[in-house]
Amino acid sequence: MNSSTILWLLIVLTAVFFMREKELHAQHSGGVAIDSVFVLDVDYSMDGSYWAVATNKGIRVFDANGDKQIFQSQPRHVNAVGFDQHDHQLITFANRNGAYQVNFTDEETLSEDQIIDFEGQYPHRFETSHASREFLGIMLIPIAERETKFGFARWSQMGTKLQGLSGDRISVMDFCELDRGKKFAIVIGENNSGEGRVEIYSRDNRYKLHSIDVQGGKIWKMLSTDSKFILVGEKKHVRAGGDMPTIGAFWMFDHNSKTPGEPILLDEKFGRSTGCAINGQKTRFAILTRFIERTRWRTRVLPHLQVRDAENGDVIWEFSGDEAASRSFACFSPDGSKLLFAYDDRIEILDAITGKLLSTHTIE
Repeated sequence: MNSSTILWLLIVLTAVFFMREKELHAQHSGGVAIDSVFVLDVDYSMDGSYWAVATNKGIRVFDANGDKQIFQSQPRHVNAVGFDQHDHQLITFANRNGAYQVNFTDEETLSEDQIIDFEGQYPHRFETSHASREFLGIMLIPIAERETKFGFARWSQMGTKLQGLSGDRISVMDFCELDRGKKFAIVIGENNSGEGRVEIYSRDNRYKLHSIDVQGGKIWKMLSTDSKFILVGEKKHVRAGGDMPTIGAFWMFDHNSKTPGEPILLDEKFGRSTGCAINGQKTRFAILTRFIERTRWRTRVLPHLQVRDAENGDVIWEFSGDEAASRSFACFSPDGSKLLFAYDDRIEILDAITGKLLSTHTIE
């Protein structure tokens, strides 16, 4: 073998090595190229006539089929987006600078106003209330600390004026409303004893009613039907070989339960779950996972979606996307007929009943 051949082989092997390292870095960090567009949140309007995506370069609003872009915000990193529950043309989105509201029509943007200053803290999740448009729940993640702050903001009747913000600094992972907005529940991913916890609060008086300990697992997301909690997270699992990999899991239990019982484990090939969504009828929910496919020369991360029965947790259908570097998101249409499946710069619209792919859209 001559020197030129050896040099050529060294160049090829070096290139393969750096490509693999780049893929592994993306896998562990959830990162994509700095100049790429990637989705960070999705939401449907209440009447299903629009859907919106939050990206690292602003928000986009499309018509129901994704054929027409209705609105595009200024190019800013946006962590969360949500439609007002009472007005499909009023949308709120947020980044580390604050929350903004946009009033738009099919023809023009009427206003885009900042309504709260987050003082450099990233919002993890927020939503307008189903019961009253005067409430907005907010969770803030400080940059330098690993705790979160849970609070409420009261808005004026027009929805554009901040009236107050309150809340204690606690390790909240997610929250949802209960009993038509009269109560709310927060989920703590892991407390000092290594157990997750659900706490139920009165919304009017803001005091804790009771708490539920979840043993043996971390909790990331919470869903709720009229009578049941669905907690999505991960759990250590002993395999036949004796090791304990962390795999996706979810718990299903009644609101009045004192203990949630054992979790339902996902297939080991998917790793931990990364998100979830529930339809408006509260009959089906989706769990988002990532299937990591490793070969000798490369690693591929495939976003995966399972739609399950909200009564018993059984799988109804599954769907795998194309290779992706970032995490995935999902949202059901209000009538429960469609499901948005988003990852990287891609939005896939699925038939929520059958799992059939209806259309694919690229966010530019």
